[in-house]
Amino acid sequence: MTHRTVFHANSHLLPSVPTSTQMASDFSAQATEILAIARDYRLAQTAVPDGWPTYIRTFEEAGVVHTKVRFRLPGEWHLNGRTSVIINNSTGELVISERSDESSATRRLVNQLYPLHSGYGMHFGYRLLILIAGIALAWLAFTGGSHYYTRWLHRRKRRWYHPD
Repeated sequence: MTHRTVFHANSHLLPSVPTSTQMASDFSAQATEILAIARDYRLAQTAVPDGWPTYIRTFEEAGVVHTKVRFRLPGEWHLNGRTSVIINNSTGELVISERSDESSATRRLVNQLYPLHSGYGMHFGYRLLILIAGIALAWLAFTGGSHYYTRWLHRRKRRWYHPD
């Protein structure tokens, strides 16, 4: 005899089918959220008109929803940009981080080192050099470890044949 489980529409394992009013309210809530994000993006773009947006995200902090927009400014080396604008959705207050083109020389230098870390925008010769250097370091680690292991084995065998 074969045992077969049949799931019915009223089973507790399946979600209930939403009514048309539930679907309409979900849609209107999503539409309202999208409009709020669009409004916040326009506010952020007016605060940093020469920036290119790299990402937009919303988050909730202490019960208040915020929208964060990150910008890449012209001439900036960092792929994602370092300038960001945070908008409080309930009050419309803008908090703008320090613009990367107006930051100190030390901070600009740190921001310019990021492409070296990520390899962004580097030509083929640089990437090939880094690849060869990485392989060479791995080879040095392997040969150094194997040399140490063979010397340790040789020393151990010598002590076993000639105990002190």
